[in-house]
Amino acid sequence: MKNISHFVNFKAASTSVLQWITSISKVTEAKSAFCDTQLKQSTREKQLNLVAETDSSEVYSKQVDQTTLLPEFLQGNFSNQIHYPIYNAQEVLKSEHRFKQVIDTQFIIINCAYVDEKGIRLDALTSKIVNDAKCPVLFIADDVQEPQQLKSIIYCTDIRFTEVRFMRAFGQVAKHLNCDLTIAHASDNGIPDLDIEYGKQLFNDCFAGRVNDCKMSLENLRRLDIQKYPDLIHEYLLGDVYSMINKNHLLKDGDYLDSVAVKLARIAKKPILVVNN
Repeated sequence: MKNISHFVNFKAASTSVLQWITSISKVTEAKSAFCDTQLKQSTREKQLNLVAETDSSEVYSKQVDQTTLLPEFLQGNFSNQIHYPIYNAQEVLKSEHRFKQVIDTQFIIINCAYVDEKGIRLDALTSKIVNDAKCPVLFIADDVQEPQQLKSIIYCTDIRFTEVRFMRAFGQVAKHLNCDLTIAHASDNGIPDLDIEYGKQLFNDCFAGRVNDCKMSLENLRRLDIQKYPDLIHEYLLGDVYSMINKNHLLKDGDYLDSVAVKLARIAKKPILVVNN
């Protein structure tokens, strides 16, 4: 993975969020572009952004170190890996060219305030990012637990209706993060549970030899267990990242991303990985 775009509230992001950003960047060894999502900027920040807008050449990048605009925790970790300039996300929203430039990347990380019982609440910026993103998007809520050694990405899905291309997309992320990938079969919307032996056969026939980026496994979850005992489910899965497919490309300010993965990630206080259909 070469490039990551980060959308972070520089003044409000929790230490755990910044630790996740640092941890992922170290594992992937990717160069980072940053957008500050805070609504208000100081005079100095506005001046630096104005200079950056008028001269974003390579010479400027070498002369001016904008890492001082980053949260202090990040400054020492990204001085040699940042794509200049550091943007303000509100300005990115105003420029379609700049917006496309920032999301033309291999991975996007978004710092969100929280995940409630309805799911991930999207604002104007995040909804636009998710609608247009052609790469995976990782949501990291402010109350996320501190990152440990990354071991497992959990993909919550009904395996009977899952396409290999989605498995390959998550497999690629797992490869870059040095993780295993677990398919957590989760029946939803009244669909009957999956027979255990049939599930194993389906997994072996459709996925086990066709995704070679990482080690894969299957966990067969019952719908009623997910509804009644979500705490026990997430402790059983022990995922470091929970993932889902987004099928709605017309998201807007105030909409929610919701799924079994979001529910389990909220309880476990883990990041949520989203890939567009």
